[in-house]
Order: sequence, then C-alpha cells, then structure tokens
Amino acid sequence: MPKPPARRPYGSGSIEELPSGQYRARIWISGLPRRKTFETKQPAKNWLDGQVGERVARADGTFAGRGSQPDLTLADMKAEFLEDLKTSGRTDRTRKGYRSHVGMVVKFWGQLRVLEIDGPQLEQIVRAMHAKKWAASTIRNRLAALAGMVKLAQRLGWTPARVLPVRRPRVTLASRPDAYTAQEVAALLKASADVAWQRCAILLGADAGLRRGEIIRVRRSDLHALTLTVPVRDEVDQPKSGRARMIPITRELAKAIEKCASDPEALVVGRPEWNTPDQLAKLLEPVWLAAGVEGGVRLHRLRHYWASALANGGKATPWELMEWGGWASLDMVKRYYHAPLRVNRAPLRGLDRSKIAHEQPTGKAKAAVPRGNRLRARAK
Repeated sequence: MPKPPARRPYGSGSIEELPSGQYRARIWISGLPRRKTFETKQPAKNWLDGQVGERVARADGTFAGRGSQPDLTLADMKAEFLEDLKTSGRTDRTRKGYRSHVGMVVKFWGQLRVLEIDGPQLEQIVRAMHAKKWAASTIRNRLAALAGMVKLAQRLGWTPARVLPVRRPRVTLASRPDAYTAQEVAALLKASADVAWQRCAILLGADAGLRRGEIIRVRRSDLHALTLTVPVRDEVDQPKSGRARMIPITRELAKAIEKCASDPEALVVGRPEWNTPDQLAKLLEPVWLAAGVEGGVRLHRLRHYWASALANGGKATPWELMEWGGWASLDMVKRYYHAPLRVNRAPLRGLDRSKIAHEQPTGKAKAAVPRGNRLRARAK
C-alpha cells in the first residue's frame, strides 16, 4: 500500500498537484491569499518556506518592510500591484480586468497619497464615481482595485497598517445584468439551428450556465453521460473559481456536444486561434441579429437565464446552484436569480392593520389558541 504524502503543518500553506503536472502553492498571510504555480515540487516548497518566514515575522511584530514612503501615490502603486497579482495566482483574464479598473482609478485619482486614503476620502471617491454614472458593479470592482493597492502598500511596509473602511455600493436588481427570457433563448436556438457549434455555444450557456471563457474550452472528453465537467487543466485553462466542478445537463446539450466533436480532446466550440472569449461573441453576432434579440451578444445573460430557470422550476436548491455555478457564496446565487414578474398580485391599498389585528374570526374559523391554554381548558 503506497504511503500517503506528508501534510504540511497547519498555517504553513499547501501544495496541490494540477492535472497538467504543475504544482500550485497556497498560503494565507495577514488575511490575504497568496498562490503561485511551479513546474516542479521543490521550488514550490522553497517559495512556501519563504512565505512562512514572513508570516511568522508579521505575527511576532519583527517584520521589516521595504521602508516607509509617506509620499507614495496610487500611480506609484500601479506597476507593483499588477505584478503582485501574478504572485497571488490570478488568471490572465482576471489580471486583464484588474488592469482596466486600476487604469481608471489611476487616471482620476492617481495623485492621491496612499496615507491620505481613509473612510471620508473613500466616500468622496464613491460620490465622484456615482457622478460619472458608472454602474454599481463597476464601482465595486474599482473600489476593490483601489483597496488592493492600499493593502499592498501596507503589506510591504511602505505605509502603516490600519483598517480601511470600504463601503461598496450594493448591486441592486436594477443594476444587475438582466436574464434572457425563454422566448429569446428559443429564438436564438432557432436562428443557430443550421450551424452546430453556434447552437452548442448557446446551449452551453443556457443549459449549463458556463461563462464565455469556459464555453470556448469545453472538450468532448468533459462529457460523461448527462454530466459536464469543468476541469482545471492548467493556469489558463481553468474556471474562474480555480476549482473544478460538475454540472448536470440536458439531453439536448449532450447531443449537441457529441455532434460538434468526435475526438475526445477536440474543442467543441472554441478554436485554437481564439485567444479571448470576445472572439466568440463577435462570431455569434449574426445569430443575435437573425433572432431579433436586442442589446447585442450578451452570453453572460444566458448564465442568468440558466440559474433563474432552474430556481423558478424547482429543479435545484440554492446550494446546488452554488455548486454547479462555481460560486463561493449564496449571495452570488441571489445576484443571478431573477424571479418571474407577478402581474396579477392583488394590491395592498386600503388595508386597516388595527382592524385586522383585533377582528375576531367568524363562521367556522376558530381563533388560534396557544397549546397550553387548550390543555388547561380541557382539564376544566
């Protein structure tokens, strides 16, 4: 019987072997995750040992940073923050999104000193973002980038560590991306009936809830009967959450995948020359035009439709949706769930609360009596 691999002590991080043969090292320091991928196991161990030394020094209060820099600005932190994202193990797509948000933060507030950023200053920045009519989700993402730069400066010892109160605006129902209706999905499937890979791409979003980057990486070997696996193959070919998941799918989607690819390792929808998911959206524009669906190609709305259809049909619990969708919390499930409109709901005007509270039931209806009072009445 083979000897199980030795586990690293608690608090000293972990090393995970990926299906690609690489090794990913992870550790939490000061409440923030760090992770990095290596080709062999020994460099991963050496990197973790260095991180553990920093963690112990921070706990003992003996950590020596790079020296105080009171005049450090957000513009000075841009390059260091983007480089640190690689150490934290972010994917290329995530780093691309961060570059966009960091660029806008530096464009408008790059001259602010990191030491000056506190609660009142953040409130002013949020008000300025609202004045620019940015969406609530965009404001949240840019605040996250700004807070990340401040925390990195604190972690490196450039600025003193302190609590940074960040009030991120709540993403309301009006600011969320809308879900496609069943009629719109049916129109898209009808318009793509003649091209197998286009129909499969739409079904992967509507019947499996995959993201754009996941749609173009699906292979024939990921299909097992009526279950689709979203695996972790390497640093680029992996889900946004960084962990694999399995999704039950419809028979229609399974047939579409089998029709698109016969080779187990062949891409079902994507092509080797597609570098970004945006290419998929451009190639699907004729389908949206033929179907008459307004608003352009919004594949992420198919993911909203998938979650809402399962929840409204009673086919999945919130916890199952969280597992199948690759979400880390039930709050994310709420963001993707859209309840059907109830147009026939009776109005609540004209109700007298005091009358309802004191009115005694009539006819065969009986007043609710506590169980203890009923037992005493029977004893009498």
